[in-house]
Amino acid sequence: MEPLLISIYKCPVCDDVLDFQQRHWCCANNHHFDVAREGYVNLLLAHQKKSKQAGDSKMMIQSRRQFLNNHYYDILPEKLSELLNTHLLPRPFLLLDVGCGEGYYSGFIHKNQPECQIWGVDISKPAIAAAAKRYFDISFFVASSYRLPVNDQAVNVVVKNYAPADANEILRVLVPGGLYISVTPGASHLFGLKQLIYDTPKEHDETEAVPDGFERLEQVVLRDSIEIDNNRDISNLLAMTPYFWQLSESRHQAITALTTLNTEINFTINIYRKVPLKIRDFSL
Repeated sequence: MEPLLISIYKCPVCDDVLDFQQRHWCCANNHHFDVAREGYVNLLLAHQKKSKQAGDSKMMIQSRRQFLNNHYYDILPEKLSELLNTHLLPRPFLLLDVGCGEGYYSGFIHKNQPECQIWGVDISKPAIAAAAKRYFDISFFVASSYRLPVNDQAVNVVVKNYAPADANEILRVLVPGGLYISVTPGASHLFGLKQLIYDTPKEHDETEAVPDGFERLEQVVLRDSIEIDNNRDISNLLAMTPYFWQLSESRHQAITALTTLNTEINFTINIYRKVPLKIRDFSL
């Protein structure tokens, strides 16, 4: 795909603006970043990786895509799209999806907000490759959410679903008055699944402090229950969660052998606004 005409990228090496030239992005200092065959650009420097395979594995990405494709979590992107309308953003607006994974939520939002321009970033190269192959109208890039190769005050909205991120980086890339939408697991999220994993499952801590530089505009809590009636989707749900790595072999086999599962889904959405810097009074 051709990249969006508007560029939000800055060079991860020298922080200069990146411009698109033929099949690569480059800065005035001649640092080049090639566009992959799938259409994304890798802006993650080698020393920014904590492991050889950063982020979610290809197996986790495939499981998440297959599960989400069956619409179990659609109440979440539906509400996100609704909130973007409620808060009367300028049209078209620019949105950055931090920790976008394989792109399902980015794609859902773009379908319902076709006039907006979306960039998706994740540290997982398999996730971004899968996203770019499917969603041609969205620009995807590999990078760390703790050092975003994005220009200052470049976007109107940042959406973050579950992903770890640096709130100061999000503050930096947002325009004054821009929206930061943070999604975290609600207290009872996947409690039916957790009951099969732990002897004494605990609810999630759903509290989230207001990040410095922001004010909370609204908090929305979504609750529903889902019934999964086939073994493949149960296995995919397990594989896309951190619980997959915490299971004993016996419990893993027992859960993946199930043909039905009922569980709660519960999401907490916090909507913040970047507070413009107050003009200081320097009068004598």
